[in-house]
Amino acid sequence: MVHVHLVSNNPLFQEVISATLSHYANIEFILAISAEDRERILKDQSPIIIVDERIGTHILNDFLESCRQLPNSHVILINSESNDFITTDSSRSKLNKIEDLMKAITSAPSGGNAILETVPLIANLGTLASLFAFLASIFNTPPGITLVQQLRALSAQGFTSLFDQGNNEDPSLAGITEIEEYLEVSATVPEEQLVTELAVDWTRLFRGTRTGYGPPPPYESLYIDNNDNGVTILESLAYTYQEYNAEILQTYHDRVDYIGVEFDFLRFLYELEDESFESDPEEQLSKYSDVASKYFQDHPLKWVGRFCDEAIKYAQTGFFRGFLQMVGQIMSENLIPQTSRIQ
Repeated sequence: MVHVHLVSNNPLFQEVISATLSHYANIEFILAISAEDRERILKDQSPIIIVDERIGTHILNDFLESCRQLPNSHVILINSESNDFITTDSSRSKLNKIEDLMKAITSAPSGGNAILETVPLIANLGTLASLFAFLASIFNTPPGITLVQQLRALSAQGFTSLFDQGNNEDPSLAGITEIEEYLEVSATVPEEQLVTELAVDWTRLFRGTRTGYGPPPPYESLYIDNNDNGVTILESLAYTYQEYNAEILQTYHDRVDYIGVEFDFLRFLYELEDESFESDPEEQLSKYSDVASKYFQDHPLKWVGRFCDEAIKYAQTGFFRGFLQMVGQIMSENLIPQTSRIQ
């Protein structure tokens, strides 16, 4: 059994890394969040350490400096901004490019200088599919008893642990705080009353019932400047969905440029990618990954953030204010890695 310590202040980090390497059954991941956890890693001289760059500059620099005193440890620095795998020795005098995270783990040296490696945070396919399935479900389905029960079953701490980035000024954390407070305040509100409250807000925010009551509804063609009333956008999206036989068009009775449909298409692509990985990992992985990346950049990334900024002004419940801040953060951080294949 290989023990890998994950240094991060975001519990979701463990889920993403674990899921990414889930097909390797001989790896046990141990999440280190607190300063005491990090000190224990240094004291025990853990053989393999994966560090999340988003723990903060001060913590990151101090921890990496301490890691230079671990000659037999293998340190992997995960960078969600870049898309390269780079290794360097502890003196930073030599750089080498590597190809994947598993290779970095299995190539851990048994002795000699500690190795610092920078690799991109390539999110697990199942995790991305689940993320976009969750986002799409909120936009596509009016709140009902099931949603309320699920929200109450998931504690406030559970929500925080999924999205906490360890920075109180982070917009995504602010969104989670809003949701957390809403769940606490409404804990004793009857389910039917809460359903009505959320459903009214959902309609106000996403259906565009009348001018001034809520934001312009979340259709891409309404948020992208164009000279043909969105015809080009609608034709492009319809062609793309048809090209990949996307079943979402049979599921939702809405326009092809609706935010929930666009997110569900990303869910569709990542599920296809996940399913095809075993049969033809190299060809299918690059195919669907490239399609999802280009689609995300050409469509949601160009307008969803603008919609969220506008919609937050009209949100009446803490749940939807927090949710919109979360989605806006996903857009501003460009979650999907950029592809190098499709131009």
